Amino acid sequence: MTQKTISLPEPIYNKLKSKKRPNETFTDLILRLINEEEKFKGVRSIETFFGAFEEDSDEWDEIEKRLYKARDESQKRKTY
Repeated sequence: MTQKTISLPEPIYNKLKSKKRPNETFTDLILRLINEEEKFKGVRSIETFFGAFEEDSDEWDEIEKRLYKARDESQKRKTY
């Protein structure tokens, strides 16, 4: 297997190092980050929608009611 050496500015290295899990190599870390990025490609962050509804929005109230109803129905269908 071919290996390459890359240079990183110290702040970038420190950011990567802070994301590294115990017993995880930098190679493992980079692969994990790449896989996570690919997994969520095209998925927008919830922050994207911040402020999308007026505070007193009837539309949001209706969405919230539907969400709670769907959750309650889902809980009723579960068998333990």
